[in-house]
Amino acid sequence: LYPHAGDDMDAMEDALTTAAEECDLVLSSGSTSASAVDVIYRVIEERGDLLLHGVSVKPGKPMLVGRLEDSAYVGLPGYPVSALTIFRTFVAPAIRRAAGLPEPRTATVDGTLAAEERYSEGRTRLMPVGLVENEAGETLVYPVDKGSGATTSLVEADGVVEVDADTEYLAAGEDVTVTLFSPNVRTPAVLAFGEDDPAFSRLLDRLGSSRFLPVGSREGLRRLRDGLADAAVGAPE
Repeated sequence: LYPHAGDDMDAMEDALTTAAEECDLVLSSGSTSASAVDVIYRVIEERGDLLLHGVSVKPGKPMLVGRLEDSAYVGLPGYPVSALTIFRTFVAPAIRRAAGLPEPRTATVDGTLAAEERYSEGRTRLMPVGLVENEAGETLVYPVDKGSGATTSLVEADGVVEVDADTEYLAAGEDVTVTLFSPNVRTPAVLAFGEDDPAFSRLLDRLGSSRFLPVGSREGLRRLRDGLADAAVGAPE
C-alpha cells in the first residue's frame, strides 16, 4: 500500500513511479476520468503507455489500463461500487491467470424480475440484485442499485444481472439469470422495504435471516402490494 496522492500531478507521479519500481502490477483507485482535475492518465501517458481509457460498462466506465516502467498498470474508478465491479470483472481474473490460479467456483440462478427497470445509457450494465422466494417457491429478483457511490448497493445484493447495452427496458415478470457473488447465497426469510426505522431494524435483527432496504414509504408500500415484500415501513405524511 502507498500513501494517498490526491489530484496533484507531481505527487501522483512520485507515488506511481515508486510503486512501479517495486511491484509487477500497480493498482490505483480514483482520478481516472478525463476532467481537468484527473491527472493519472496524464502521468501514464507521459511516463509510460496508456493502452485503454474507459470501458462500456456501468458501473465502472472510467477504467485505465497501461504500462508504467516495467510494470502493468490498472486504474480503477473512484466510486466504490464502480471500483469493486471493475476489479471483480476484469482485474481479479487477469491476476489469477497471471499467477496460474484456477477461477473460483461460481454459480448462477434463474429467476423472475419483480419490478420493471428502464435503462438507456448504451453501456453493458451489471445490475446489482437481491433474491427472495415467494409463497410458491419461485425466485424473485429485485434491483438494489443505488448508484456508483453507494456501497450498500453491493452489501444488500446477492449477485448481478448483466443487461445488454441495447436493452432499454426490462419488464416485471421477465426471466433473468443472476450471477451470484457466492455459491453459498441464501435468500432471506423476511424481506422488508420502506422508511428507515431503528426499532423495526432491531426487530428484524432478532429474526435472524432478514433483510431491510430503506427505499422510502411509497416505494416500500408499492413493493408490499406487488407481493415482493413481507413487510413495509411507512411514515406519516
